[in-house]
Amino acid sequence: MLKEKKKLLFLKLFWGIFAAITLILFAIRLIKVFNGNENSIFMYIFLWFFLCTLIGFFYSLLMSCKKYEYDGHEIIVYAGFIKRYVMIDGDVKDEYSTWINYAPINLTCTLNDGSSVNVRISTTCRITLKVNGNLIKDIKKN
Repeated sequence: MLKEKKKLLFLKLFWGIFAAITLILFAIRLIKVFNGNENSIFMYIFLWFFLCTLIGFFYSLLMSCKKYEYDGHEIIVYAGFIKRYVMIDGDVKDEYSTWINYAPINLTCTLNDGSSVNVRISTTCRITLKVNGNLIKDIKKN
């Protein structure tokens, strides 16, 4: 498995478990408030933590990493939380770093044979790769 895919899997598991834990804690506090055993301020604090972790969990589900092959070249496109990049044969050719983007990101580079590689990463981290204007499908293995 690619190092990038392992990183995405770890982040998805982390945010999922963290959201589940905060949901359980929020539910416990909510029950205590309704029973009259506790002040409601703790309920709002846990609600705030739960909403933050829920946003992190949903955003982690949008992260993506795809592997392509073209003319013997291995092309990896990674769209994570902050970093988005194109890696060709183990070398990062183009990179874009941002926390939140409001428009699709276009990454471009050139292969050794002169072929133009264009990558478009949408605002929801969906990846499209074109080489010389032709759409390339990703490899489903790994």
